[in-house]
Amino acid sequence: MPQTTFLARLLGPSLIVTVLAEFYNGDIFHEHTAPLIFLNGNVLFIAGLAVVQSHNIWRGRSAMLVTLVGWGILAVGLARMINPTGGVKVDMNGGWDTYFVTGLLCLVGLLLSIKGYK
Repeated sequence: MPQTTFLARLLGPSLIVTVLAEFYNGDIFHEHTAPLIFLNGNVLFIAGLAVVQSHNIWRGRSAMLVTLVGWGILAVGLARMINPTGGVKVDMNGGWDTYFVTGLLCLVGLLLSIKGYK
């Protein structure tokens, strides 16, 4: 199985489930503790770094999408580690931007899942 297909199968469903779970449980993030947000950022940073190190491919739409998702995960992890208390106020405010980002990330997860499992 090609590396892009393997990572698409891994990232697609994971992205959908994680985004929907964070959206559904958005109210718990207002009662967060900074160490847990930092730990979450650390895990995301390591996962994103693993994707980027193993799949930094910029040719082909599917391969580029996998690489961009890896860089995005890495960036979100870094942001959560640098500012574990400030990001939550922006992330889950319940405005139109929350719905837009949730929908966009679910669409990316769906595209990756389709690519991985077709």
